[in-house]
Amino acid sequence: MSDKESLKSMMDRVKNGPTGFDVEPLSKIHRENEVNTEKKEESFIILPTTPFREVFEKYPFLTDKIYSIHPNFKKLKSPLMMAVIPFADVSKVCEKTGVPFQVFTRGVEKLLAEHGL
Repeated sequence: MSDKESLKSMMDRVKNGPTGFDVEPLSKIHRENEVNTEKKEESFIILPTTPFREVFEKYPFLTDKIYSIHPNFKKLKSPLMMAVIPFADVSKVCEKTGVPFQVFTRGVEKLLAEHGL
């Protein structure tokens, strides 16, 4: 069998689909990938080690609503806390404000739900 014949034979198998292996049309594969890409939403999990500023970068509307989670978050308005926040993780901010981490995460989840996220 010459190279030309083997290439033709291989192309026929790909076109017709060899036994046990079906080849999807390329356009169908692209459509499925587009649908999967649209459905894929980037998840954001808040861990104790998550930088506090990242929470607000991801959900900017929380900056106005953070105080509704717990009254102690009003301490975040102090100049000292404003200076610390860019460098602190969530657990450190919770520790400094006296708000348990679980209270913070539940509060954020509630605010996200109210915002439709």
